[in-house]
Amino acid sequence: MQPVVFIYARSDSQRLPGKALMPLAGTPLVALVAARAARVGARSCVLVTTDRAVDDRLADTGRALGLGVVRGHATDLVARSLQAIAETGATHFLRVNGDSPFFAPELAAAAMDHLRDADLVSNLIRRRFPYGVAVEWMSADAYATLSDSAAEAEREHVTQHLYRQLSKLRVLSLEQARDDSHLRLALDTAQEHADLTRLIGSQDPTQLSYWSACGLAAPTLGMIPQTTQAGTP
Repeated sequence: MQPVVFIYARSDSQRLPGKALMPLAGTPLVALVAARAARVGARSCVLVTTDRAVDDRLADTGRALGLGVVRGHATDLVARSLQAIAETGATHFLRVNGDSPFFAPELAAAAMDHLRDADLVSNLIRRRFPYGVAVEWMSADAYATLSDSAAEAEREHVTQHLYRQLSKLRVLSLEQARDDSHLRLALDTAQEHADLTRLIGSQDPTQLSYWSACGLAAPTLGMIPQTTQAGTP
């Protein structure tokens, strides 16, 4: 197997332009996410961004961080993902949003141990983790097989079409007993930047887990086979 982490980011967010390179607790966001992604233990980590000039600086930063860089379609994320699969030779890929400074490598690494048993390992089927702590490992072959089925609106998202067709996949749902889904730990607005800065404080943002930051016990994980079709997360 050749599992690869795909970090999706772009520079022209409507609500917070330039957030991918914006410092958070002293570390540019893309560098923070990349440092966390490196702890998953996958074969490699790749920045998946657009081929527009507005993302030239972001692509250069990714290369300087030692990331592979794939540049593709601005709005068709299914096509961009297929391009990333082709360019990296990934047999499986983990979708990581570049605006998720509390992305949890521990959860992603635990899910990676089950890739031989499933086409999709996800914690979004029954959401029990915070917004901004997504785990989605996908088989590259299964993703390619279902790519043509994505509706036009679904192609603006990496995985939305998969959740409409779970009955066609071998699926494991990554869950925990405690419900942390009320927590929002993604960076999408100036207010969230201020809130996350306060939450991190003087701690190392590349190492800090969301449960430690929020004063919670570490999650106890379970892998539950998904046998019925579910809706879009």
